[in-house]
Amino acid sequence: MSRAALQEACACRACGWALDGPGWLGDRPTHAICDCCGAEAGVDDTSVEATRAYRRTWVERGAEWFDPGCRPVRWSLYEHLCSIDAP
Repeated sequence: MSRAALQEACACRACGWALDGPGWLGDRPTHAICDCCGAEAGVDDTSVEATRAYRRTWVERGAEWFDPGCRPVRWSLYEHLCSIDAP
């Protein structure tokens, strides 16, 4: 797997945050939990519609971090969402 493919596989489908490992292995979810938005691979991102709905709900509820200890000091929701390549 190329570095770019691995980076894409390790990106949360809902918010784009880098997961500790791939969220999906082919068509099988790993059930990884995103430190940023709390989405669970295979539960909250099973379709484009489900992914968009999860992201929208997360943002509408204030985009609070699932694991606040992982949040970078100068993190910006706007910059974060502008940088993702997500449906």
